[in-house]
Amino acid sequence: LVLRGSRCVLVRSLASPPLWKGVRIPVTAVRAGETDAAAAVRAAADACDIDGATEVVSMPGVLPVALYGPAGGLPPGAVAQVHLLYASRGPPPGPLEDAA
Repeated sequence: LVLRGSRCVLVRSLASPPLWKGVRIPVTAVRAGETDAAAAVRAAADACDIDGATEVVSMPGVLPVALYGPAGGLPPGAVAQVHLLYASRGPPPGPLEDAA
């Protein structure tokens, strides 16, 4: 989950047809040999089309939160770890509709 100022970054599928309805937090599966925190940065970078190394900052002092299926599109019984990241740059001033 990427925090940008007082806002959360959500992603929408741009595929046609969309891979999911509406918006959601960036998600991915952990690769072999990858840490959970590195997977969280990769998920944000891939979903938001950003450079994860420079545009998000890990928050190591904040523990991940467990999300249990079927919430969040997970299958029943599945568990996902939600890691908090912080955007290096805050949101632009003004209404959400104007934010890029």
